[in-house]
Amino acid sequence: MPYDAQLRATAGWEITSVVDSSGEEHIEQARSTFKGRLPSGSVDVTVRHDRATERGTLTTRFTLPDADWLDLPGTGTYDLATD
Repeated sequence: MPYDAQLRATAGWEITSVVDSSGEEHIEQARSTFKGRLPSGSVDVTVRHDRATERGTLTTRFTLPDADWLDLPGTGTYDLATD
């Protein structure tokens, strides 16, 4: 069953790739937010930062199309940091 994904990276970070479980890329250029419908399965999200920003967060929300009040597993806030 497809699900809706909302992703947001804090200032200084960009989402560079959103790839679903079939290998399809869902963004064409880097951005701070993503909103879209993905097929069932996992999703790989790649982010990058500008050199001035070492820490940030990625906020995710995954819901079913007809039940946006119900958060799916993986919804949450994730710390981002440079190595």
